[in-house]
Amino acid sequence: MDIYLSIFSIVGALLIGAISPGPSFILIVQTSASTSRKNGISMALGLGLGSTLFGLCALLGLQLVFQTVEIIYWTFKIVGSTYLFYLSYKIYTGSKQKLIIEKTAKQQIPPYYRSFLLGLLTQLSNPKTAIVF
Repeated sequence: MDIYLSIFSIVGALLIGAISPGPSFILIVQTSASTSRKNGISMALGLGLGSTLFGLCALLGLQLVFQTVEIIYWTFKIVGSTYLFYLSYKIYTGSKQKLIIEKTAKQQIPPYYRSFLLGLLTQLSNPKTAIVF
């Protein structure tokens, strides 16, 4: 019976993470709508690789490392919270600026590898993904 409780807890946590939209969802929608479908797919592949890396870290026992070497855990928490404060500051200061949309004759579509790297870096810096895994 305990194993079923564990499985349902994990599935529940994953469902909550999958249901709630985050920066990954917004980024893919924005990229697909503003550039191309192929750039959106490239970005989704980068996000998938980032999730795979988080899953690999979870399988390799990142929790065990954090419990064994407490300074790594505290460093991870401090760096993560500092990054979240930085993001909130950038969002706050950016919200004061007016949105100016310029129409151009031809829009430059970024190469697929840039979309892939942006997706990968977004996923690796997403604290929601780290918490879920």
